[in-house]
Amino acid sequence: MHKDTMEEGKELWDMVEAVGLNNFKLGREYVPSTYSGDVLFFSATADVDDTGAVVDPAEWTPYVQGDIVIHKVECAHMEMDKPGPMADIGRAIAARFEKLQQ
Repeated sequence: MHKDTMEEGKELWDMVEAVGLNNFKLGREYVPSTYSGDVLFFSATADVDDTGAVVDPAEWTPYVQGDIVIHKVECAHMEMDKPGPMADIGRAIAARFEKLQQ
């Protein structure tokens, strides 16, 4: 490997490492605020986290002062942007807006 290429690679690695360390620091120090309204929470029915546990919408409770309205979507989390799930989400949002306007 050419010396300049090695030096450029090290510089790039140093920048990536610095960004990673800063992101870790920000994540540890971040204190989320609370939201005073209601939340329409879309929960994928096949959704699991990296440990295999189902994601629980109740985990948002400390951060939401209003109601958490759960709408189950028949898919996995990574499929929520597909046409079928998006149509379901769109219908739920439209129904919620209609209810709020009455």
